[in-house]
Amino acid sequence: MKMRALCLLAGLLGLASLSAYGQNCEQKLREAQLTYEKGRIDQVPTLLEGCLNSGFTKDQQIAAYKLLVLNYLYYNEKKKAEEAMTFFLKLNPEYKVQEGIDPPEFINLFNSFRTWPVFLYSPRIGINMPYIQETRRYSVDNDFEYNGNYSSTIGYQGGIVMEIPYKKLSVEPGVFFTVTNYTFSDKLLDYADVNFEESQTSVNLPVVIRYRFGENRIKPFIGAGGGVRYLLGASGSIIRNDSVDVELTNREVPRSDLDLSEQRNTFGFYAIGSAGVQIKSKRSTGLWNVDVQLQYGLSDIVNGENRTADPSLMYSYGYIDNDFRMHSISINIAYSIPVYKPKLLNKKE
Repeated sequence: MKMRALCLLAGLLGLASLSAYGQNCEQKLREAQLTYEKGRIDQVPTLLEGCLNSGFTKDQQIAAYKLLVLNYLYYNEKKKAEEAMTFFLKLNPEYKVQEGIDPPEFINLFNSFRTWPVFLYSPRIGINMPYIQETRRYSVDNDFEYNGNYSSTIGYQGGIVMEIPYKKLSVEPGVFFTVTNYTFSDKLLDYADVNFEESQTSVNLPVVIRYRFGENRIKPFIGAGGGVRYLLGASGSIIRNDSVDVELTNREVPRSDLDLSEQRNTFGFYAIGSAGVQIKSKRSTGLWNVDVQLQYGLSDIVNGENRTADPSLMYSYGYIDNDFRMHSISINIAYSIPVYKPKLLNKKE
């Protein structure tokens, strides 16, 4: 019990000591600000020195480094002013100069630094709806009485994008895990209903160039680009129901689960168009993004050489793959996290 009481007392004394040290640093900052205002500028660095590395809160550190920048600019100590500005911008990367309040020398030095993010990383999630475009039709039925119909089923995607900004433009390479679903139904020979479902999983590697409009907190944007699709797997199921006499007696060919990977092309290419809005967070340096994206397939999904790799599809179910391309429309939500690296720029930059 005595040992526990001693440990508790030591902890309380430590907290009291830290609190007193923090209050002392706060007083030092106020004293340095008053000293600067009274013109005793040479005393400012000494007053701040002990608390810069520890003792100041983040806001106090920002105020202290700004005071140091002004101090070194007054004495024309360019290297020290640049060093202090670097620390100031690391702590406060989104600082906006205040015309009429900040001295011209401070503004000139600020403008000589890179103050925009070098990149942003952006986790994204969304849902997609595919659209199937037939490029060549195959059927065991009469093509003139073709009743095949594709329909969309909701899929999803998730991934991460790196945004590399330049003024209002940004280049955005990314990687996504995507699940896409669709169904196909057909009426064969006026008596057989075939229902086929497929789900494809893939890794998508898009690259988009985005253009943002305006300078406000809410910025609309448009984008265009392209991507590569790498198929991880394709699976499905199929069932056939027959009406075999005039009284519509039904007969069913049982549902079969399928591995369709061999019958699908491993790689595919697509073009991208997008539009959305970017919203600056009020509580952090991050940005929310909502966009609608159209992916236009440029290559066929079906591997023609392996179209009949599973003969039971044709002979038992009356199904054979058409050649088709898969387009999709998706809605995505993202949160972009900027990474700043303040740097004194050369004149060419």
